[in-house]
Amino acid sequence: LRVLKSEKMLSNVEKCENIRSIAKEMHANLRDLSTLVIQNLKKRRREFPDWWDNSTSDQVFEAVSKKGSTIVNESFTKHLDLTLQTLRGITHGRKLLSDTLKQVIEDSHDALLATAEDCQMDIKDLYKSLHKALFDLPHLSKQHIQACIDEM
Repeated sequence: LRVLKSEKMLSNVEKCENIRSIAKEMHANLRDLSTLVIQNLKKRRREFPDWWDNSTSDQVFEAVSKKGSTIVNESFTKHLDLTLQTLRGITHGRKLLSDTLKQVIEDSHDALLATAEDCQMDIKDLYKSLHKALFDLPHLSKQHIQACIDEM
């Protein structure tokens, strides 16, 4: 029984680390992630699973915010699993959007720089400002995606 509990605890700690990593990739704090998960679940499922409990959900994000502090029980693990699964789906969608926007911007920048060069304009500063949106912010952050949209 202790071995199973230890394995479950290790698994939960690893899942919490994955959520922290996603938060960093998205350049989001845990409160933002919590809101994002809840909104996504509401839109996608229309209703929460029968076992869903808001206080347990809060405990998940509390555990994620405190390294090493992980609860091991069935309810907590279900909430943690659904939270991680939801965040992975959101991350995947943001990655697709971000990659597509980045490609559109790079293609348009290439055309713009070629035109500027043909007109014998100094393109060093232009090139720097055009790529700022693509490289200064985390790839999956809301700010990166908004910067790409603004750049378009």
